[in-house]
Amino acid sequence: MIGKALAKVFGTSNEREIKRLRPLVDQINALEPQMKQLTDEQLRGKTAEFRARIKERVQEAEAEIARLTAELKSSPEQDVRGQIEELTKRRVEARNQALDEILPEAFAVAREGGRRGLSQFRDGRRRPPHTQPSDDRPGRPPPLYCLRD
Repeated sequence: MIGKALAKVFGTSNEREIKRLRPLVDQINALEPQMKQLTDEQLRGKTAEFRARIKERVQEAEAEIARLTAELKSSPEQDVRGQIEELTKRRVEARNQALDEILPEAFAVAREGGRRGLSQFRDGRRRPPHTQPSDDRPGRPPPLYCLRD
């Protein structure tokens, strides 16, 4: 009884999670018209663009880590090890921040790619191999989706 009352006031964990993700879903949905405008090649090129954006954000920390690693080999000091650990944390934070920034666009690209891939099958241009009419079942009619043409 108390649990139900609390759930009505605060919502269930699923409702809270949906509420947390709703702004992200709205961002993804807002990108849909832009993704529909892209050609197939431009849509494929988004992957390289995402990788470049992530690499750009992490590059500064990685260069500093490489410099300190070389310095550590010449003079093994504990202070340098602490700096490397701090920079490693900073690199991970920069990568995570970059991933969070591209997340809505990446989801929109993936959704559009999936939509285009599936529409090829719906439009009758081609069928996936597992939906071809089967000749090894004599006496049985083909499935209804094979009779669409």
